[in-house]
Amino acid sequence: MRNFIKSVFFVLLCGAATTSCDKKDDEVVPKPSMTYDGKEFELSKAIMVDYGTFPPNEGNGQELFLSSSGVTVRETAGKIDSIYGRGHGIFFQLFGASSNQLGEGEYTFDFSQGPFKAKSFFYSYATFDNDFTDWDADLHEMIAGTISVKKINTEYSITFDCVENSGKHIKGFYKGALKVYDEK
Repeated sequence: MRNFIKSVFFVLLCGAATTSCDKKDDEVVPKPSMTYDGKEFELSKAIMVDYGTFPPNEGNGQELFLSSSGVTVRETAGKIDSIYGRGHGIFFQLFGASSNQLGEGEYTFDFSQGPFKAKSFFYSYATFDNDFTDWDADLHEMIAGTISVKKINTEYSITFDCVENSGKHIKGFYKGALKVYDEK
């Protein structure tokens, strides 16, 4: 009887070890959102505008805009015409290392007033529950932070952790497609 109990215990222990190893392979992906002051705000869309090089800065001048489902970007002939609707958004002005795509890697906030290095960002802000038609917005300007970008095929994973002008953190994650506009 004692050997039977030891055998059962051994089999259960091996099964638990095997199961825990399998679960390590399952990556938990956070939902696309940003948090500010204890509140969570959804993110469902991403666009990037590429303006090309601006010497003496390194890389391409780019704007990255992540927004909620209530925000609409209207375009005419492949160019952004307007942004309207009600919702949330975060806007980053950055210098990317690649043309017409958001380059992978870590971008760091640069408060130096330039010249800016590739994989840096500067004037950036977030707004919450904003009417983008009226633009009577409460803007939270960034003063520090990082943005991390990964790309697999056509899908981007963008993680950011920034500090806005009152000292509070704005953290977030977006995973999905990125619509690129070439304005060179």
